[in-house]
Amino acid sequence: MSESLLVALISGFCTLAGSCAGVLASSRLTQYRLAQLEKRVAQHNNLIERTYRLEGGMDGAWLAGDSRADGGIKKGWNARPPKPMMVISASTLPGRFSPTST
Repeated sequence: MSESLLVALISGFCTLAGSCAGVLASSRLTQYRLAQLEKRVAQHNNLIERTYRLEGGMDGAWLAGDSRADGGIKKGWNARPPKPMMVISASTLPGRFSPTST
């Protein structure tokens, strides 16, 4: 065999081996990351299910707490009439903001 053919065969074999090793390492990393993601999704779904059960058990407590002495039911947890807003017009401000001053 000629020397150049031997060098080409060795180079091709090393290139093939390196490519295969890279693909295998990438595949292992992808599988590991998918497993970690599946664990996190399972934890999230567990939290959502627990919250749903907790809120379902609170239905009676919300209704019992919302009834008033006059028999009516409030329209929400914090159903109070809104506070009136203070309105300030330019005529009530002293000094340079007054429309009568020049």
